Amino acid sequence: VPVPPVEAAIALSIMFLAREIAVGRRESLTWRHPMLVSSLFGLLHGLGFAAALRETGMPQLHLLTGLAAFNIGVEIGQVAVVLLIFAAMAAGQRLWPVLAERFRLSHPDSFLARGEQVLLLLIGGLSGFWVIERTLGFL
Repeated sequence: VPVPPVEAAIALSIMFLAREIAVGRRESLTWRHPMLVSSLFGLLHGLGFAAALRETGMPQLHLLTGLAAFNIGVEIGQVAVVLLIFAAMAAGQRLWPVLAERFRLSHPDSFLARGEQVLLLLIGGLSGFWVIERTLGFL
């Protein structure tokens, strides 16, 4: 599969998911059929990872061990990110009362909801830029 269209589709999938989370409608395709959507996204992102591995020039003899090591590394990275998020949330729960009083902040739920919307806009905007950049690259 040609790499530039796959990269554009990956960026489009990220933009789509950012929108789905921001809108939060329970009747959307993602909410009704999460296994289908996540499987398609996994296949698409897997094509991108396969292309990246191919570009490394890994010898065929070491392809299986290279792929296994790559997947294990991705999983370790994902677990590390989740652990960092949990640590930040725990720290935030301890610091929130002090910060809220000091800076007269609103309820933490509304504060977090605004932060989530800002992050989703940034992620969606960056992935939209990437869709345009990658699409222009193969046209």
